[in-house]
Amino acid sequence: TLRVAQVIQETPTVRTFVLEPADPARPLAYTAGQHLTLLVEIDGTTHRRCYSFSTSPTSGDRPAITVKRDPGGLVSRHLHERIRPGDTLTVTEPGGPFTLDTDAALSRTVVFVAGGVGITPLVSLAETLLREEPASRAILLCGNRSEDEIIFHTRLATLASTFGGRLVVRHALDTAPTGWDGLAGPLDGARVLVALGDVPADAYFVCGPEAMMQSV
Repeated sequence: TLRVAQVIQETPTVRTFVLEPADPARPLAYTAGQHLTLLVEIDGTTHRRCYSFSTSPTSGDRPAITVKRDPGGLVSRHLHERIRPGDTLTVTEPGGPFTLDTDAALSRTVVFVAGGVGITPLVSLAETLLREEPASRAILLCGNRSEDEIIFHTRLATLASTFGGRLVVRHALDTAPTGWDGLAGPLDGARVLVALGDVPADAYFVCGPEAMMQSV
């Protein structure tokens, strides 16, 4: 059982739920890239949904999940409309193989390509890589429909400043406004190649809508 410590409105349709153990004697341990499975009871029926951790276990911050409100999504709507600080959530133990083994002796470049809320496990992975491999660098490409839907906009800028040239963040918008200095158009395979240029990468992590992932 986890308690919701804070709810953060990231964009008009996305909220972050900061979590803490209801029982302090049972801390929540997780690995970057893993997810929580929530068991949510709605009208007498228990629904299971997986949500990736959007925090890095190396940051010292409380763990959090970040959820996009889907108009047709029973559980995501419930979380957005009903869950407030102080409420509790029932979850299974963290799991999932979408992880990255780190080694402080390595010096490598890892590319992370995110579509929409697919940024959640990737920002956890990227921040963990940068903290645990001082000689490595990360390139984070983020695709969103519009500027107001960029999740973690300020957080990503802060991380880029914190880690200097070791973190490069580039945004792509499906609908780019006048004066936009990022990538214009959906973040597909072709735009990823343009964004990367001749940068050699040692690994790629991709998360987002199925069509985007296939194209990348």
